[in-house]
Amino acid sequence: MTSRAMINSKEKDVREIFQVFLKKVNELKERQLIKDSFITSFITYEPNKKGKITQLTFNHPDHELLRSLCIDVRYFLLKNETGYIFRIYNLCQQYLKNEEHKKYLILSRKMLESSMNSSVALGSFKINGKKCSPKFAFDTFINSTFHHDPICVEFLEGLDEINKIPFLLILDSFIIEFVRHLLSLGNIIENVLKKNEIKNSSD
Repeated sequence: MTSRAMINSKEKDVREIFQVFLKKVNELKERQLIKDSFITSFITYEPNKKGKITQLTFNHPDHELLRSLCIDVRYFLLKNETGYIFRIYNLCQQYLKNEEHKKYLILSRKMLESSMNSSVALGSFKINGKKCSPKFAFDTFINSTFHHDPICVEFLEGLDEINKIPFLLILDSFIIEFVRHLLSLGNIIENVLKKNEIKNSSD
């Protein structure tokens, strides 16, 4: 294979990877929580006349709907999958022509990486002496719900009411933040494919 043929083959591979990624993003958009604008977790409170909280309410999404969404989210976090989100970020920096898109995606990646380590809602939070990062909360939920990992099952079943709400809030907030960046990345990839803004050998 000639050098030029190898380059053209690589460009085709990148386009195919982008197409696979976009297909998976579009499948995720069909999940009910996404169609419902994914307003899935929040805390509301009712103050009295002196401004003190009289009632605190936490709203958590339906468990089955959340499980379904997590299946899709998990795909983008697996390194061996074609649509692994950080692989897509890397390919965008290598092959996108639009410099503004690339600048935005650098910021998006930094924000996503930060949101995996520290909760937007609660910052650094410990449960039973263990740091509960958003990625830890997601992995624990996945491994308990789908793989029935005994350690993760024990951890979740051992949560009392005081710690359960913060855990779910961290989990929901991470999924919301992840999906937000994922959909934004998907929109850029869709635009890039439509306009054929992928670098070729002559660029």
